[in-house]
Amino acid sequence: ASSLTFVPTIATMAALPTPVDGQPVMVTSQTVGGLWVWRQIDMTANVALDSAKALYAASTTISVSTGAWVRVVMDNRFLAQWWGVSAIRTDNQVALNTALQVIPDGAELVLPLGEYSCTGTVFSRTDRAVHVRAAARHKSHLFVSDAAASYNLMQIMGSGSTVKSIAL
Repeated sequence: ASSLTFVPTIATMAALPTPVDGQPVMVTSQTVGGLWVWRQIDMTANVALDSAKALYAASTTISVSTGAWVRVVMDNRFLAQWWGVSAIRTDNQVALNTALQVIPDGAELVLPLGEYSCTGTVFSRTDRAVHVRAAARHKSHLFVSDAAASYNLMQIMGSGSTVKSIAL
């Protein structure tokens, strides 16, 4: 069994030399931190889909076809800030769309407290149920950044999908 290593960022974790299967790493960054584990299998497709490195991060020392770092998610709750969603950003559409493409069927995407602007429609996949919710009831606000624009703010399409406690 490997001992837990603490690193400040995902980039620092990615640079660790010769990770071994099952090796745990705790990323301590306030916004993207969490527990990660090295999985020694071909993760090329997963890493390619997750450009934000929210769930899958390639090593900079070993080929992704050999393995990658995988975020440990215990309760099927995925935090939107892992994909870069931020109240400071002028547009969160790409980050939210990326998150909704990567999270698994039945997962919950949690928006932190704050106001989040989008310049286009946020879509979910049609082949899975996703649940988008606020971290606290009515304390997350998703809004159209251009009041003159005309588009649907969200299209959550999978059967059984829900949106809860988000002010639109």
